[in-house]
Amino acid sequence: MPIQPLPLGSAHRHGPPILLLILAAILPAAACGEIYRWVDEDGQVHMSDTPPSDVTRFDREVIDRRGLVRERREAPPSAAEREARAAEEARLRAEEEAAARQAEADRILLQSFGSERELIHTRDDRLALIDSELVLLRERLEELRQERERLRSEGDMAQADALEERIRAHQARLEEQRAQRERIEQRFRHDLERLRTLRARQEDAP
Repeated sequence: MPIQPLPLGSAHRHGPPILLLILAAILPAAACGEIYRWVDEDGQVHMSDTPPSDVTRFDREVIDRRGLVRERREAPPSAAEREARAAEEARLRAEEEAAARQAEADRILLQSFGSERELIHTRDDRLALIDSELVLLRERLEELRQERERLRSEGDMAQADALEERIRAHQARLEEQRAQRERIEQRFRHDLERLRTLRARQEDAP
């Protein structure tokens, strides 16, 4: 036997007497059955001896003859709630994985370099090696260009055109080495900053 909805919180404002009056109206029909109370999407409080027709949409309470809540039953999460929960769990997993990767990278960095000086020395060695390769590539590229111009001046256009492919290959290799040098420099710059941070933490630790 459904009861007309009450404004949200009205039972709480007027205290147990109103709730007991409502129960008195319901109990004869409910006999020894359960009394349900729930709040709908409009904020209206409902009480009835039967659960809401769409029981999966609302949280509800089971009340005894004294007006005490005997059981609370939560509605299952909606599709939007499940989606939000899954997204939050995925975010937390991603954060945990990122933290684990960073911890491993920090461990390797500390094991690899005992000081900033060691890291800087290693960086300079790597960059010097690439710089020497860049010098050789530039010199070879200039030689090829001069050879191409010589062939053109002699009228050997076929050989000059064939040389273009080698020039393009050397130019591409030169650009690749320049990009690699930039990547190495950036990586060591990042590693140096991180090493300083980690060393500072170690010094500040009790």
